[in-house]
Amino acid sequence: MSYQAMKKLIARLHNSASSVLKLSGATFLVNLSVKTKNM
Repeated sequence: MSYQAMKKLIARLHNSASSVLKLSGATFLVNLSVKTKNM
């Protein structure tokens, strides 16, 4: 595997990981606001 291909793969993995983190963070914030409203 060439260095360029590895760099591309790592960048893609990094992008998907950060989008998953953003998604879970947003879900957590939504759940938090729903909980505080119900209290």
